[in-house]
Amino acid sequence: MSEKKLTVILPREKAVSSATLVFASEAEAAEILPKLTEQGSAAAVVSDPEKWRDIPSMMEEVLTVFGEQAADFTRLYLIGGNSLSELAWTVAGAYSRVLAGCCIDGGAEHLVPVRDAKFLPIRAYAGEKQERFSAQQLIRSLRTIGSEWADFVEEEFLSSDALTWLFSQTKETQYEVHWLKPGLWSIEAGAIESFYLIEGEEKALLVDTGMNQGPVLPLVRSLTKLPVELALTHAHGDHMLHVDEFDKVYCSPREGQLPMEFLHAMMPGVSIDFTKYIPVEEGDVIDLGGVKVEVLAAYGHTPGSVVFVDHAHRCLFSGDAFGSGTGVLMAIPGTMNVSDLLESVKHFLTYQEALKDYIWYGGHRCQEFGEQKHGEYYNPLCFEVLEDFVVLCEKLLNHDETLFCEPGTNSWVTETVYTVSYQKAAMWVVKSKIC
Repeated sequence: MSEKKLTVILPREKAVSSATLVFASEAEAAEILPKLTEQGSAAAVVSDPEKWRDIPSMMEEVLTVFGEQAADFTRLYLIGGNSLSELAWTVAGAYSRVLAGCCIDGGAEHLVPVRDAKFLPIRAYAGEKQERFSAQQLIRSLRTIGSEWADFVEEEFLSSDALTWLFSQTKETQYEVHWLKPGLWSIEAGAIESFYLIEGEEKALLVDTGMNQGPVLPLVRSLTKLPVELALTHAHGDHMLHVDEFDKVYCSPREGQLPMEFLHAMMPGVSIDFTKYIPVEEGDVIDLGGVKVEVLAAYGHTPGSVVFVDHAHRCLFSGDAFGSGTGVLMAIPGTMNVSDLLESVKHFLTYQEALKDYIWYGGHRCQEFGEQKHGEYYNPLCFEVLEDFVVLCEKLLNHDETLFCEPGTNSWVTETVYTVSYQKAAMWVVKSKIC
């Protein structure tokens, strides 16, 4: 990475509780920063946007800097001073999946990028510098397309009330609901999780639940009046935290092989009893009435990972079986060996002709874009990715030294975690699983 161009301010007497990206002139920043440090928020200040080649490179550095401070990424905020309101609005739209909330003083020259901030909590202020589109017009535009979280505020910019509001926002309670086609919705939880609602004529099926705070069933019931059942792609906390809210749950019984202490650590307080779930195996069909959802095995990431195939909507829901665009995780307790994943991928490729035109929906759709919403990276799941996984697994098993390999760590294992990749396929793996 090039030499850092950010000014970073840390709280002096408080631990870092959140992180705020500030677009402001030096004079504006001098007024804003003391208010942030009082709240325990680390702040990265951009006063001269001409120093940046592009917004993705800027955000890469911002997230790296905040990561070094162990900032809570569910509480990442944006503040735009009047002098740089245009840039602030652009970033708010491009990174709405990452940001928990923002306050911007002024309008913008371009309307279209702003509309991507539909699901982002925003408070906008009039500002003194006039842009082509005023703050009030931008808020009206967002509310026209369905935003319930955008407000124009006629008060002093960044009053104590505004800061209280801003720092109360968290990605852990935020959802984005996207209508995909009649009878099909995607629900994005927080910054990273994706789950899906399929509606038939007689009942509806929720594929996974995410792990946001608070119940998820009321949100689902606002979308369908039909009885709702739950289908789990696999038994990890970010996919089944809300399992207790559902009376009927489909899950592969092979997930019972996962270490229970690991599952309870991921989901404290959740009752996990695989004997109470309706077992599903390859070839089983869940009939929703006019919509049939077929189960296909996809083990590797976990022993009982499955893919749900919705033939009516011509799409499939793969959870984490093959990753969601940046790689499959094979470096946590309960994952199988690379040889098992290779066998699973080869088996799934036998369905390539039958499912060649189907759309794939993974468990973390933001990873199609390399974790962020915009940028140069775009790698959606498809059968071509699986073909690259075959080569990647074979190279690993043959100890091919030409593979790109980057060592790292994660909080779930003591072994070194290696990031390996081949073409469109990637994996996080520990050496003990390369067999």
